[in-house]
Amino acid sequence: MGKHCCYAQVHLSPPMLDFMKALLLSLCLTLCFPLTARADEALGWQAYKAGDFVRARELFAQAGTPDGFAAACRTGLVLGGFYQTGEASVRSLHRALDDCKAAVAIEPTHVDAHISYAIGLGFEGKRLKKAKYAKASLLLLEDLLVVSDDYGILHAALGGWHTSVYEAGFFARLALGGKRSKARAHFERAVALAPEDIGVRYEFIKYLAYGKSDERQEALTEIATLATLPVRDIFDRFLLQRAQDIGAMIEAEDKDGLEAALEAATAFTNIREQKDQPAYPLEAE
Repeated sequence: MGKHCCYAQVHLSPPMLDFMKALLLSLCLTLCFPLTARADEALGWQAYKAGDFVRARELFAQAGTPDGFAAACRTGLVLGGFYQTGEASVRSLHRALDDCKAAVAIEPTHVDAHISYAIGLGFEGKRLKKAKYAKASLLLLEDLLVVSDDYGILHAALGGWHTSVYEAGFFARLALGGKRSKARAHFERAVALAPEDIGVRYEFIKYLAYGKSDERQEALTEIATLATLPVRDIFDRFLLQRAQDIGAMIEAEDKDGLEAALEAATAFTNIREQKDQPAYPLEAE
């Protein structure tokens, strides 16, 4: 009888096994990422929403978690891309790449970290005028489609890549294969998958504004839609204002003003001027 009781305790029922697995997973997460780490992430998002991007980046990195490092990477791209200039901008870009690598080192399947890393490589290629960075960026993004084809942000990143290369001119298109048709396909899928994501629609608006008259009119419709979406933080408000600036130039039919508005709406606009900073090493090197 005693042996039978012991045997019953060892062979748990399927529902009990599921419960124990969930409990063990919860304990593992608590041990790996203690309360202090989660608190740092929460404080980081508070700082991010308030527009204190420097503090947010430090808090995210201090958490030491995959999500924390990925958020630090994203924050570094925002900070260096829109709020800093010169060497400070390049330092933020390089640190963002390091933070993304730190996230992936802990969690190799962290999709957001991989996307931000690929985007960062694209900006580094823009700074150095080296095609290998842009090629590495595209390869990383396209590889992610195998497991994340239903992720709107990934398609928006690919749409942005093709738009950026196409607008860089004939030789860039020839060397890298940037196509507006591919950009359009990725953006349409991105918007379908993430219709309320301000960043996704913002990049689509930029793509449309670079186009011909009918696409610029379509951009106005998208800008009107953008204004109805829920705003999560100060950076969302920043994007909304930049989109409004683009729309104003389209309505005024001011070609030079539209060009300036699109330039102001793009991250790391003046990074080509910072050629003297060391190159960020590619993984293959």
